[in-house]
Amino acid sequence: MKHFFSTFALGVFAFFIIATSANAVVVDMRTVPMTLGTDSLSFDANGISVTARGYHAEYNSGTDAMTVYGPFTTSEVASTPSFSYPAFGRVTQLGPPDTIISGLMLYTLQDLGQSDNDSFQAGFQPGFDNALCGSSTTAPGCTGPVFPSIQFALFSFDTPVNVLQVIVDDVSNFGRAIWTAGGATAPDLSQDFRTAFGGFDFRSSVDDAGDGPFTHTFAPLQSIQYLAVGTPFDASLVDAGADLGGVPRGESLIQFYLEGLNITPVPVPAAVWLFGSGLLSLIGIARRKKTA
Repeated sequence: MKHFFSTFALGVFAFFIIATSANAVVVDMRTVPMTLGTDSLSFDANGISVTARGYHAEYNSGTDAMTVYGPFTTSEVASTPSFSYPAFGRVTQLGPPDTIISGLMLYTLQDLGQSDNDSFQAGFQPGFDNALCGSSTTAPGCTGPVFPSIQFALFSFDTPVNVLQVIVDDVSNFGRAIWTAGGATAPDLSQDFRTAFGGFDFRSSVDDAGDGPFTHTFAPLQSIQYLAVGTPFDASLVDAGADLGGVPRGESLIQFYLEGLNITPVPVPAAVWLFGSGLLSLIGIARRKKTA
């Protein structure tokens, strides 16, 4: 009977470990039910509570500053593409040949406090994008100095997770290169971008496929509770020696909808190991008594 109890207890413990360390959660941003706050989207990912917010960052080589704007107002889901997209929200577009183009997006065409307007810079088009003027300030809509600009989403999780993949879809056949950054504590976005994300673990992933959905797979971001996903800076706009705080330089015209995340809960909390070690100790004591 004691042998049966020992075997059963170890089986239960092993099952608990497997159950808590496996089962990746693939969150589909296109379909998961979301609660809209003033400046956030909240949803449940198989028991993990997730909140998402949208931000816009700009680098000014003249002052070597990188200002963060946001979080931006959240609006209802948009089903018809237009320049009245929500500032931060979810969009669904039925496009030829009957394919769904949808996901989280950000649209920040508004005065963010720069010396020129935002036309043809990050925010002019729906989706997450970077500056759209390239190195030219004479293109239509570029009426002044072009600020190197990027957009990103910041996710917070109510429990530590590992992030393995990010799924995006292109907008108007533009690129889908991304960067991701994970951390255990919330970044203070009232500070310079590089300071706010100074302790974060960055990953960079290029777009190496054709049009349509693309899954970025990278070395896992482990035991994080905050995840940023954004576009790289246009390399033609940023000084070669500039410190971008981990954000890569890339081509211009990066633009995507954020469709999904592949996450796993951090396996086996310390309390479970404590339970297991205690259980094994009891089994050892029982066996010693039996042989005495």
